[in-house]
Amino acid sequence: MSLPISTIANVNITTTPKLASREGFGTLLGITSESGPIDNAELLRFYSNSDDVGTDFGTSSEIYKLASAYFSQSPSPTNFAVGMRYETTQFSTLYCVTPSTYTNVTTDLAGLPVSFSFTVTASGTPVTQEYSLTFGSSITTEAEAVAELQAAIDAEATQTIIAGYDTANSRFTFEFTGGNTAGDSIGFMGDGSSGTNLNTIIGGTQSSGYTSETFAPQDITAALNALYQKSDNWYGFAFTKEMTDAYQSVSGTSGVVEAAAWAESAAAPKVFWNQSYDNQTVNVSAANQSSVAKTLQTANYTRTGTTYSSDGASYAAASIAGYAFTWNPNSTNSHYTLKFKPLPGIPTEDLSANQNTNMNDVNANAQISIGGQSMYSEGVQASGDFFDKIHGIDWLENALETNIFNYLYSASSKRPASGVGQSGIEQALRSGLIEGVNNGFIGPGFGTDGTFYPEGFEITVPVLSQADKVARQSTGISFICIGTGALHGVVIEGVFEE
Repeated sequence: MSLPISTIANVNITTTPKLASREGFGTLLGITSESGPIDNAELLRFYSNSDDVGTDFGTSSEIYKLASAYFSQSPSPTNFAVGMRYETTQFSTLYCVTPSTYTNVTTDLAGLPVSFSFTVTASGTPVTQEYSLTFGSSITTEAEAVAELQAAIDAEATQTIIAGYDTANSRFTFEFTGGNTAGDSIGFMGDGSSGTNLNTIIGGTQSSGYTSETFAPQDITAALNALYQKSDNWYGFAFTKEMTDAYQSVSGTSGVVEAAAWAESAAAPKVFWNQSYDNQTVNVSAANQSSVAKTLQTANYTRTGTTYSSDGASYAAASIAGYAFTWNPNSTNSHYTLKFKPLPGIPTEDLSANQNTNMNDVNANAQISIGGQSMYSEGVQASGDFFDKIHGIDWLENALETNIFNYLYSASSKRPASGVGQSGIEQALRSGLIEGVNNGFIGPGFGTDGTFYPEGFEITVPVLSQADKVARQSTGISFICIGTGALHGVVIEGVFEE
């Protein structure tokens, strides 16, 4: 018997762990209360173009108009999501996923004796009920099947369940309206004791369906929390126009202010693109305004920017978001400013100098005309900070955090609590800061104390203290980086002599 060559040359290959990926900072979540195919279990859906939004919601819907404004930029952004919010109670619903074996009512249900069961929970108390029926031999439509299912459910009079058929998604649904308390629910469709189990034909089991729980009418904060918990894969958000300016949330407060407050304190970086149609933004001096823009400015919100439009049908805020969200931090000199950028398809505001001053004084923005050219101005948040700075800082923080995490996580054994480990952290920081220099967000310049930083940044790494070594923590590393900013205006003084 010949011995394996590994006796002489033994090679063992292990795969490196999959490193954490960076967050995306280029997806807008459009939030609507319009009806559509996204149910209260799915809550939000991702899209790569406005045509698909139009297919789902119709081209006359407000969310389609918002998406169209967003995708109208050139180059166009590639990521968009639609999120649902609900101003009325949403009842727990079972959504069947129709099996591939289902053909149609005539073939699969007509004349068939079936049974099924449901367990519903109201105020913490579960109740199970079995149902049975024989479908009429002449039924040809899902609506007829639903009517017979409803009659069978009503005949037992123990559970308040409404049967339905969702034609948009080709599925049967069962809504439990007997529970009005958050958490009340309908379970999956169970087996019956006679005839054919209905769930094998139309779905509705745990492996072929999904459910939602009952939840109360949402204020804006509750809606945003629900969407965030469902998916965090979005950075900015905007609402269709029913939620602007004077809109009062179900909590009795300003919906816009609620949204701005939520963005300011969100667990992960989020930005709110507020659309305003309030004419006082431009027609009334800042001192006398009661506009939402003035309210947000007074609150000094850095994560909300207001875009004004006198055209109540336009979505100027979504359009400028579409420009901002095309930024690719991996591209050389790609960092940007919002000022000077056109908003395709958005009417240009014909503002007087005084109106423009009123708008600027409450830190609002609009597409205006300067020198005969339509452009966005000024690109500020309610606090007066420029959005491109907020966007860049959010990206940089995540880039540095991800670099450091991956440095620690990818160690085959450990990163020592010594100068070696500290140097590795410094290199992870340096790598991210160099990316910031390459994309144009950071650059050589002077700090506020007059110090010049030729690289655009400087990292300080102290010797690890004994206390930190025992605690296995690295503290005290710091850096300063210089933002490149952007030129928004030029003042030149000249002297003519003859």
